[in-house]
Amino acid sequence: MRTVELDAVLELQHMVNSEITYAYAAPVPQTVIQVTPPHYTRVMPPRSLVTQTSALEPQFDLAPEQRPNFGYVAPSSNNVVAPVISGMIANPGRTHWKAEHVKYLDELMELAMLQLNRPLRISDFKAITEALHRYFRVTRKLRD
Repeated sequence: MRTVELDAVLELQHMVNSEITYAYAAPVPQTVIQVTPPHYTRVMPPRSLVTQTSALEPQFDLAPEQRPNFGYVAPSSNNVVAPVISGMIANPGRTHWKAEHVKYLDELMELAMLQLNRPLRISDFKAITEALHRYFRVTRKLRD
């Protein structure tokens, strides 16, 4: 009885295997993704040789001789900024970021990482936020 069951199982297995057809498909060709480097508004400096452990310094995006010409507006914890600099837009509320805003944020983050020679930390974003406010609120580009 055991042989009959084994023969029946082997016959069923053969029938199942014969029903399966294997189709060969050529492998999908690998596409090469061309990544173009971003076009920034500034020339990026070389990467710092020294790793800075402290937080990013205020007005890091300005040359040292330009820093006295711009007022520093420290961003608050809830990101509400009162117009301190003449011509500055008061807190505009919620707006959608345009491509130029994201591009400038990417530029600031890359510049910060090059200067610090390390990944960004949460404490570094206070200086980055201030630079964004200075660029887009003082030059009135946020509401355009």
